[in-house]
Amino acid sequence: MGEADRYSNYRIKKSWKDRLGKDAITVLIAAHVVGFVLFLIILAIYQIPTLTGYDKLMSYFTLPTSAKKLLFQPWSIFTYSITDFGANFFRVLSNMVWLFFYGQILRLYTRDAVIIPVFIYGTIMGAIGFVLFCSIPSQAIYQSLSLYGAHNGVFALATAATFLAPKYKILPQLRGGISLWIVTLIYILLNVGSVSAVGSGYGVGLLAAGTAGIAFTLLLKKDIDITNWMNRLWQGTQMLFVKPIKKPAKEVVFYKTGNREPYSKDPIVTDKKIDELLDKISEYGINSLTAKEKEILRKHSEGGRD
Repeated sequence: MGEADRYSNYRIKKSWKDRLGKDAITVLIAAHVVGFVLFLIILAIYQIPTLTGYDKLMSYFTLPTSAKKLLFQPWSIFTYSITDFGANFFRVLSNMVWLFFYGQILRLYTRDAVIIPVFIYGTIMGAIGFVLFCSIPSQAIYQSLSLYGAHNGVFALATAATFLAPKYKILPQLRGGISLWIVTLIYILLNVGSVSAVGSGYGVGLLAAGTAGIAFTLLLKKDIDITNWMNRLWQGTQMLFVKPIKKPAKEVVFYKTGNREPYSKDPIVTDKKIDELLDKISEYGINSLTAKEKEILRKHSEGGRD
């Protein structure tokens, strides 16, 4: 159990807006649900007899098998993840359930900020593997296909979480539980069935995406976090839209106090403040708190048990 979990009883329930802004898993699921609904609406529109071209429209968002085509629609290396050709509800639901499952475990052993970057690494590497394989002349049979769905990004999360905590137990109340590596093995076998149905290019893409997740884990164990630059880039982008805060006027004390403060004040501990401290622990660890913040959290937890 992590430090954030220790005080979970005192966490205030957040609105969907708060979660959408700070919860990486919620952001990913929301993006794919919105994409699914959007393409479902497009599919419904193109069911009108006078309208044609649904396949052509979707081809701009799905990943092509040709590297040449990819040069003319580079955005598809990202959009194919939130695109579902034919709006298959059960495929989207399956991907989102696995995303939630592995995302929670990865967050437990690392921090929330790594989830989206690892997902993006898997999405990109899976796309590269798929396109390179399908570009081989002997694989011309795949030239008319395209890639879509979140499976590559989810598979990267799966391999990252499994290599970080292979012995993590699922349902521990049932005879000691099931090890995470066994669950992941089942997940891989389910995807092997898809490979036989869709083609080898799909499997090569999964292999490349899984390698991205494993590489993240191995580097992290050497204290090299390859997600940091993405988070810094995102934070820098956000700062472009934030108004600079004016520095407050310097406080002037008109009496001598020596090395001690003239008075000390304890801040009012609000529910929002407790949530901020718990978020800070979840993202940066318990050592990121100051001594004063640790004392606030301790007093609050003790008071909550009375």
